[in-house]
Amino acid sequence: MYKMINDSSQKLLIVDANRVPNARQKCAENDLEWGNLYLGTNWQTQLDVSPIWIKTNRDDPIWKLWISEPLWASSSVLYEYVQEREFDSVIASLQNIITAKCEDGRLFLFRFYSPKTLSLIAKFGDETVVNQVIGAAESIQTSPLLAEELQLVPLRKSHQNQFDGPLVLNRDLIKELLP
Repeated sequence: MYKMINDSSQKLLIVDANRVPNARQKCAENDLEWGNLYLGTNWQTQLDVSPIWIKTNRDDPIWKLWISEPLWASSSVLYEYVQEREFDSVIASLQNIITAKCEDGRLFLFRFYSPKTLSLIAKFGDETVVNQVIGAAESIQTSPLLAEELQLVPLRKSHQNQFDGPLVLNRDLIKELLP
């Protein structure tokens, strides 16, 4: 079952809206605050395929979809923020990792909002990479529907240092991420 750090924490669900085409509609129907993650980034020209962020809590219908519907569970991850954070800095932290760099300098689109990707980060990423992917949050986790299958416990920040530089992924992780 999902274990929150704190019931009053802020939570953002990052959803692959390509895989869940009705995600934006569900947000509108339930009057939830949401936005396109690519907005204001170098990927802005790709807004039609942008993942979305959704402010959520345990009482929202979106939350219930995330913990009970396989498509929502396999297409999103939850970022949890314990301390009050300026919302713009939270979004900027997430946007900072959209583009990742390989050790050899190649750049690529990083689908950090995929539960499968998150499990690979946990397995092949070092502490620095895990902390960068967590960013301004305290933890990231997958839906309880997938936690056992992916053998993934919530990823928790090991230190509070903010790292605003480019996300650099090691070759082993890159090999696992790329088909």
